[in-house]
Order: sequence, then structure tokens, then C-alpha cells
Amino acid sequence: MAAITVGLGGITFGRASAAADSDGDKFTLRNLDGWTTPNVELVAVEKPVSAGAVLVSVRYTARTVTIAGHGIASNADGIWRVRNKLAALADTLRSTNTTLTVTEPTATYTLSVRLAEAVRVRTVGPRVIEFELVVFAADPTKATVPP
Repeated sequence: MAAITVGLGGITFGRASAAADSDGDKFTLRNLDGWTTPNVELVAVEKPVSAGAVLVSVRYTARTVTIAGHGIASNADGIWRVRNKLAALADTLRSTNTTLTVTEPTATYTLSVRLAEAVRVRTVGPRVIEFELVVFAADPTKATVPP
């Protein structure tokens, strides 16, 4: 996961060695579940007189992506600032479609997303939180950003 960077609502999620934001805070990326492919829905009709079925429709369903990682404050007093940045992002995602940008080693893609669940946050150290942010894309198609 170290080679992937995710941008969403002004926050960049990436490697722990990446540059901090203007407050000195960092958001790492531990996992990006649901990014590779969305779920597939198959509609099949059983053949009435022989073995097997006929596929009537095959399609991708809406996509759910979970961004999981750590928020690292510049100092112990900043841990609530990191929490508040995630809360502000969740507020935006609740009411507005927002562009999720994922930069992989070979290409950059975008996806329009909204908030799917409450953000899960847990303190794991004096200046570190662990978080999971789940977003929903009604259109599961990733758009390729030209180089």
C-alpha cells in the first residue's frame, strides 16, 4: 500500500514518510478495501430442459471503498485537531459528492463519492489515531486522469 496516495476533500492519505500538512499532521494509508473492483451482479435464468443457465445481465454494482489508516498529530495537543479534520471531511461527504483521487504507481484515477457510514476513530497513542472512513460511489466506474 506504500505506493498509493489517496486525496479526498483536502486531505492526502499516504505513506508515514510523506510530507505533513500545513499543521504538521499526517494521514497514513493502511488499506483501501473496495478499490480494485466493485461487486458484480449476475442475473441468470436456468435452462428449462438442459443443464446450466443463461446469463441475462452482468453488471458492476455501486462501489463501497474503505480508507483505513492512521492520523498522526504533530504533537500530543494536536490529536483533537486530527480528529476534527476527519469530522469536517465526513460533514462534507455527507452532503456533497466529492472527488476521491487515487494515485497508483502507473496511473491516477478519480471516483465521485459520498459518506457511507460514520467515521470510526480510535486513539492508539498520545498523538496517533486509527481511523476507517467508508465512502460510497453510486457510479462504480473509475475515471482515468490523463498524465
